[in-house]
Amino acid sequence: MKKRIITLIIVVFLIIVLTIVVYNKNSKPTVCFLGKCFEVEIAKTDEEKSRGLMFRESLGEDKGMLFVYDDEGIYVFWMKNTLMPLDIIWINSDFEVVHVEKNVKPCINFENCEIFQPSINAKFVLELNSGVVNTLEIEEGKKVKFYNIK
Repeated sequence: MKKRIITLIIVVFLIIVLTIVVYNKNSKPTVCFLGKCFEVEIAKTDEEKSRGLMFRESLGEDKGMLFVYDDEGIYVFWMKNTLMPLDIIWINSDFEVVHVEKNVKPCINFENCEIFQPSINAKFVLELNSGVVNTLEIEEGKKVKFYNIK
């Protein structure tokens, strides 16, 4: 009887572990503000960060791009060859918003593109559709949750 109970416990434990592994493997990278979540593309390499959302005509609803840096720092952004307005959110390693730029306009002529940067170090920069920051009242100090960001 004890052997069956131990076997059952082991089987249940393995099923739970397997379920968690499969769920995490199939889940998409997500960033959430107070329950409102955005599926994000991850920009980790220098090439991905340099290209960003250039030349894209639209960004799906509840979609975004998350730029992930190895260390906190002052990361400068511009809208060169970006075809749609965006909200840009800088986030520190404590998952707290440290700077926000709202409704940043596209810039086709890169000689006159405005530069955007925080005065506080950040580890992540999130680009979302323009208007999200106002709708969700995202501001400095707000906490952010990341899921499946590697």
